[in-house]
Amino acid sequence: MGAAPDPQALYLDVAARLAAAPPEPLGGAPVGEPLLEQLAAVLARARAVVAALDALLPGDGIDDLNKYEHLAGMLERIARFQSFALAEYTYHLAGGGQPGVRLWLEEAEWRRRIKVLFFPQVGRWQADGQGRMLSRELLGLTLEPGGIAPLLAPELGSWFSPAWGWEECLAMALCLAAVPGSLPSR
Repeated sequence: MGAAPDPQALYLDVAARLAAAPPEPLGGAPVGEPLLEQLAAVLARARAVVAALDALLPGDGIDDLNKYEHLAGMLERIARFQSFALAEYTYHLAGGGQPGVRLWLEEAEWRRRIKVLFFPQVGRWQADGQGRMLSRELLGLTLEPGGIAPLLAPELGSWFSPAWGWEECLAMALCLAAVPGSLPSR
């Protein structure tokens, strides 16, 4: 296979695919409750981005085993948890790497957010001294009554345009996971 894709070029290809076929809303998603609508919107966007990436990446693509319609019907229950893994993806890259991404919903100080967590190699989970899996946050999404807002990690800010909303930031974060060598070391 050829060289690893450039995250910016990959993002532009994903954005073009999404412009041609916008993400479809989740079937069975609740309406009328802002938090639940936001969760459904993030899941629908992630599903569309991962499908576009899967079609573009060399290698065996991305495992997306998430049951989105089932999740949509459970969002009211899921929102009651202090933390919950909304979705997980395993990337099968041409060079043999298998990084993963988890969309992690959490509540801290009465505020909800979704973390886009990157795991360098899902086949060999690394853990800290307390047994927690080591990950890297690529993006945070705050879920507020006024809407969803991206929270960027300072060391990754150069990959994200200041003009982008949460949808573009989510797409770029998922593209960065497809090219682990593009992530600066911490």
